[in-house]
Amino acid sequence: ELAGRSQGCAPLGFPALMTLHAAYDEQAAQTPSAPAVVCWQPSRPGISEGTRRICLTYADLCQRSRELAVGLAEFLPPLAPGERAQDRILAVQVPRTDADFVPIILAASRIGMPFVLLSTDLPDR
Repeated sequence: ELAGRSQGCAPLGFPALMTLHAAYDEQAAQTPSAPAVVCWQPSRPGISEGTRRICLTYADLCQRSRELAVGLAEFLPPLAPGERAQDRILAVQVPRTDADFVPIILAASRIGMPFVLLSTDLPDR
């Protein structure tokens, strides 16, 4: 869950043309230690018994999304002449309960790529 949503907080007053990651960066500058993302994950991958609470602060969230953006940029093939990052689409298949779900979305925003969310419940084919 995004911190604050369940508490009925009013929307933040960011300019309409601000990018998604810039809004989080601005919030991180104002409240770096405030919780940004809270989720419950299995203690060990593949094991449903026992969960652990993970809380990412705004500072953690921004740092993790920067790291993922660098990794994505290194992983993706170089842009062809005249091609823009916006011309590509990043497919994201991460459980919404995963602590990296929001940082991955922000990483896509950082490198300027649109993204599509793929359900993890779909069969492999």
